[in-house]
Amino acid sequence: MIQDIFEKMKNSIKSRAMKTTNADKKKLKGIARLVYLEGYAGLSKCEKFTLQGNEGRGFVVAKVINPEMEDKFKKNEADKKEKKARRKKQKNSSRK
Repeated sequence: MIQDIFEKMKNSIKSRAMKTTNADKKKLKGIARLVYLEGYAGLSKCEKFTLQGNEGRGFVVAKVINPEMEDKFKKNEADKKEKKARRKKQKNSSRK
């Protein structure tokens, strides 16, 4: 039983260290980093989550973390809309 507790603590420490390393590699800062380290969102989604919040699930974040992240987010959203419009146009032209 004590070994189980020790093993869980050891794994928890190891997990936290790995998360910190991953956050450093991705150069996360501020609230996005905290969101990832606390487990509210994964590494790939933490910046978007930070900008949007978690849709009313009790975690409130600032609307804009920094201008660089906001620009990146807006560009990604514009790209998604453009791709969706192209697919829709291709789908409609293939039906005719």
